[in-house]
Amino acid sequence: MSVLILKNVRNEGPGTIENFLLARAVPYSIADCQTDGVPVAPDADTLVIMGGPMSVNEAGVLPYIADEIALAAEYMKKGKKVLGICLGAQVMAKALGARVYPGPEKEIGWYDLELVDAGLSDPLLKLLSLQQGAGGPEQGLRVFHWHGETFDIPEGAGRLAASALYPNQA
Repeated sequence: MSVLILKNVRNEGPGTIENFLLARAVPYSIADCQTDGVPVAPDADTLVIMGGPMSVNEAGVLPYIADEIALAAEYMKKGKKVLGICLGAQVMAKALGARVYPGPEKEIGWYDLELVDAGLSDPLLKLLSLQQGAGGPEQGLRVFHWHGETFDIPEGAGRLAASALYPNQA
């Protein structure tokens, strides 16, 4: 297994996800989309798309967003694993044809994510929750949020995590 992590903000790393991968000796690479763009034809079998303060609807202003959408669509079409967090989840939703739109208010800062039933039964999210030291998946995860948009769950997809203000987080 190898993981490609797409990050959307130069000075932000994958945090707990990187700790998780390092602890399990899972090979990974990180692509800084703002600086280097989105890799073309990566060979990783898992794609992780991180968040950022920008909107997936800004592909006209930030051309790499359109490349992220295309890469996410390609991975999902091939049945490869994709995890989208915040903006990454919006990228996945957009790639699957779902609507991405303004939420009720901005959510900026450290907030809890609740793993919903599908997230609680997901072995990787369970391990990530334990790695963070949250005491188990039923305790959720504390993550940094920076968004003012939400998305509809695409047809055939499922919700893994929610926050109090935004039910569709992962």
